[in-house]
Amino acid sequence: IWTTLWVATCAEDESRVHVLTDANFDAKTKDGIWMIKFYAPWCGHCKRLAPIFESVAASNERKEVHFGKLDATKETTIASRFNVNGYPRLMFKTHTEDTDLEVYTGGRTEEGLSEWLRRMSEAPVKKIEHSKDLDALFLSNDIIFMCIEDDSDAENSCATASIFETVALRKRATITFASASSASETVRLLEFDDRRGTSHVAKIEQNERPIFAASKHLESVETFMEWVEEE
Repeated sequence: IWTTLWVATCAEDESRVHVLTDANFDAKTKDGIWMIKFYAPWCGHCKRLAPIFESVAASNERKEVHFGKLDATKETTIASRFNVNGYPRLMFKTHTEDTDLEVYTGGRTEEGLSEWLRRMSEAPVKKIEHSKDLDALFLSNDIIFMCIEDDSDAENSCATASIFETVALRKRATITFASASSASETVRLLEFDDRRGTSHVAKIEQNERPIFAASKHLESVETFMEWVEEE
């Protein structure tokens, strides 16, 4: 009996998945990026997901990214806050300042969760300096949102970049964001020359003409978020 208890305790101590409760949830998840599994002890799908979730958490080397689990049948206050009514439910938050959780819609496989971990471990905005950098992004992304920063339009460039980076931080789990200087080789290849002298944002798809965000879309984080989600 003691051996069994010791093994179970050691396994729990070695787990990289934090046990979350109604009492510790807010304090525990206050900082960093979190992927949280809401589960029920009797749920067969939850049991199948458990070793996958543990494996991906164990592979995580980024201190700012955390994995947690919460028994939604026991810790009902937190489960109710996030409208958890089915199991397992995977939800995540993308940055420290955010208190909301977003529903994870990717694959509940090691590959799917590892892809989420990769995205959350990288910079939210990829810096594009050469055409090969853009080609590399297109290998795994059909659509890229790009911010073109114009050095001659510094004031507008800073305002646009700030809104762009905020949305990228919130949506990087599922959407790819990049930035480039208006003088770069990439911008010339994308035929953005007619927009030199202003900072702008475009939706880019391979073999398609870019779709540019209108000024009204870049007035605030909310208006830009709406445009990105529509596109």
